[in-house]
Amino acid sequence: MKKRFLFPFVLLFLGSITIFGQSEEYMRWSVQVKGGISALRANYDHEKGKFARDYSPEFGVEVERTFNPLIGLSLEYMYQTIMTDEYQSRVNQMNIVLPMNISNLFSPTREWNLFNFYFNPGLGFGVGGYDSFEYNGMDYNDVSSKIALSMTLGIGMEYNITNSLAIGTQIQYRWNSNSDYKPDGLPVDYGSKDFYTGNVSLRYKFGGEDNIRNMTPSEYFRGLIRWF
Repeated sequence: MKKRFLFPFVLLFLGSITIFGQSEEYMRWSVQVKGGISALRANYDHEKGKFARDYSPEFGVEVERTFNPLIGLSLEYMYQTIMTDEYQSRVNQMNIVLPMNISNLFSPTREWNLFNFYFNPGLGFGVGGYDSFEYNGMDYNDVSSKIALSMTLGIGMEYNITNSLAIGTQIQYRWNSNSDYKPDGLPVDYGSKDFYTGNVSLRYKFGGEDNIRNMTPSEYFRGLIRWF
């Protein structure tokens, strides 16, 4: 039982080593476009009888290099809007994400991979700004950018339509070091520094069937195991 429990983590350790020569470089790359909604996690508004949480659209693109069927590294850009009753902001969010295929991790000997579940932690930053607006008779004209460090935790699922195309969904928790990107001096406090997001995506995988994202661990590591 103990050996069975440790086996996925041994594979993850081996998977962190890039094995050159198993495929052409372009077969490790994929690009994804995605879009959905984000919501500021805010305090309960007793006057309105609801959480002060407004849903806003976001969209972006992600480029990934897959090291092996267990782990990869990607650069994610998201254009996020924040629309509340008091103001509207926009955020250019950039994250480095470490996607981990948990389906392959806990089922390394499976023979098919139409469905894949991923754990997607990330670190990055956001640059936010807003247009001039009026609130309670006061003009807010400061359009200077606000910068915040960010940490993201996400869980996603992808379904392979073809060897080259996959559709997916993802839910994400995004924490920011700068509270809600609201304008300086605005007498509103949401008491929150984080967001919930939900997105749908379309991914293109270079190399089709030979792309590393289309391989199971048993297929990918077969040559390595024979070498040992």
